[in-house]
Amino acid sequence: MTSFLSAASLPFYPANPLPVPVQKTTTTFHLYNNLPSDVHCHILTFLSEAPFEKYDDQGLPFRYAPLTHVLPLVSKTFHAHCQKNFLWQLSITRKKSLQTLEPTYTHYHNLASTPPPSSQKSLYSLTESLLRPTYPTFIMRTGLRKSQSFSLHFFEPRYRRLISQTMERYMEEINDFSENVVKGEDLEGREVKPRFYYGDKGTVSPGGLCFLVEVVRCHIYPDGRADVMMVPVERVLVERVEREERDNLFFVSGRVVGDDFGGEGEQQSEVLRRLGMRLVERLGVTAEQARGMIQGILEGNAELTLGELLGMQGGEDGDEEEEDEEWVGIEEEEEEEEEEEEEEEEEDEDPHSGDA
Repeated sequence: MTSFLSAASLPFYPANPLPVPVQKTTTTFHLYNNLPSDVHCHILTFLSEAPFEKYDDQGLPFRYAPLTHVLPLVSKTFHAHCQKNFLWQLSITRKKSLQTLEPTYTHYHNLASTPPPSSQKSLYSLTESLLRPTYPTFIMRTGLRKSQSFSLHFFEPRYRRLISQTMERYMEEINDFSENVVKGEDLEGREVKPRFYYGDKGTVSPGGLCFLVEVVRCHIYPDGRADVMMVPVERVLVERVEREERDNLFFVSGRVVGDDFGGEGEQQSEVLRRLGMRLVERLGVTAEQARGMIQGILEGNAELTLGELLGMQGGEDGDEEEEDEEWVGIEEEEEEEEEEEEEEEEEDEDPHSGDA
């Protein structure tokens, strides 16, 4: 049995359906435009994030940050607000605050919970900085005495930077050279004065001596020149020397030694100088390479010991052994000559002693 549907029974679909009114769910604040501009900026700080604050899945900064690519396109008023430093400053402050207060932020949370890579290395660095401090060094041949103050005028570019670095923490206290006394305190409340090294021998080298001086008074001119009154407080044994190629300023690391270390320090410096000359003569190296070898031996970083370096313990090449034997023979001959000279002097003195 076949049934037929009449046209009247079919549903009616109009060609252009009538628009259905959409219910408005968002709220508006029609008095927003009447608010002052500073309130606008304050509101925008909650809507805008710092530039490139968000990161995508690959860890790269988000290209379309609200403060740079969204809010400026809303209106001319928003565009003007987004150019103000006030809005940027608050946005960046908000970014830093969120990164500090949000413990679930992966990068900073992992960074804060990760232990130091090497506690032993940190302890070694701290010990080195306390026992062997590094300071910029002023070099000029002068006869200094401990605890005897003196004054100098610094005018060379490298020494202007030395004074600038040394007095950086004390800049607010420097006004007049004749009246102002430089003072400072460490974390424990002890008085600390600005310090630097003074190479009074006209040069600084590992094994030599220099002075640790403290600045008592200082006056810095606008062009960087300075009048400085200082006093030597300690003698220092130089252990490491670095030179900056930019302005030829030397930085020295050393340890404080006693006042009776003078002769021994001078003797050690002379021994190192002779050792460097011998390395240049026997190994055919340059003076700079010889200093590097000696520095490596002193620091314990050399691949060869001092005896192996000089070939004194015997080497694979027979020529080196022969050279060592010749060197020892020369020293023995010199000792014999000295003994003969002493015997001759004693014989010359005997007749006079007999007459007496």
